[in-house]
Amino acid sequence: MHTLEQINPIHILTARVNGLEKAMREMQEAKAQLNRKIAVIMGMKPVEAIRELKIPDAVKTKGNTPEAVDRRYRIWQVLHENGYSISTIAKAWKTDRGSIRNAKNNGWRSRYMNKENCK
Repeated sequence: MHTLEQINPIHILTARVNGLEKAMREMQEAKAQLNRKIAVIMGMKPVEAIRELKIPDAVKTKGNTPEAVDRRYRIWQVLHENGYSISTIAKAWKTDRGSIRNAKNNGWRSRYMNKENCK
């Protein structure tokens, strides 16, 4: 058994924080399980299925013309503003998250369109 001088207050606090973090994870998992059970009982789709994004091929723009890039960025902006995450949009468009993040960081405006507008 440790004496009081040997017990470091940081160790005590670390143990308490670890215990609280574990309890929070367990509560979040229990909440998720409860939500899934309620969805089954009520005949609803789980939240994950509702948030899945399907983009028709007719909407997707091909190529890297300034107009196509600008249109794509604006569609991504609308999706992002309506609560879809960057990774969800990237999966739906079959592109990497970096492309979506780059569009967002550039204010959802194509740099090619900006160059054309400056001429």
